[in-house]
Amino acid sequence: MDGDTLYGAIHFHNGITMSAASTPLEKFHALAQQSLSSISKNIIVKRQDRYEVFGEFQIRNTQDGFIVYRNEKEVARFLNSRNALSYCIFEKYTKLQDAQLLQRLDQKLQSKLFDIAVARNTLTNSKDQDKRFTALARVELYIDETKIIREQISEVVEKAKYFQQKEIENEVN
Repeated sequence: MDGDTLYGAIHFHNGITMSAASTPLEKFHALAQQSLSSISKNIIVKRQDRYEVFGEFQIRNTQDGFIVYRNEKEVARFLNSRNALSYCIFEKYTKLQDAQLLQRLDQKLQSKLFDIAVARNTLTNSKDQDKRFTALARVELYIDETKIIREQISEVVEKAKYFQQKEIENEVN
């Protein structure tokens, strides 16, 4: 054996067999690649313009919010990354009803935020006193509704966190 090259076949528990004359750096690189691919099902990696989630999803930030892709196909849109990641967690653990509930709540919140923007625009730009009064009443109602929706979303997100934590504990055990 010389200083730079190891000779002989090495068989790792995960099925990697090194060639007879691989350098230690090549062996380390191959082992690291194999390890990363096996744990990619459980990690989130920040790339330049996106998040790689569980080796299966991508979350991309756009000016409208966050888009979730699965196998390069768009599957959902969300207001924030927290909701998008929670959706991925539900999908990973096949909690499809929870994933759909989160999507519906997020869309409902988006709609209410749009309604608030329209009503505020009426408040600031309308000269008609009755329209302004109606817009003010609507804004107050919409704000109350958004608070309720945000609380519902928080409960669903907490559920996703629970599933993820439960899975991590199972893997550790």
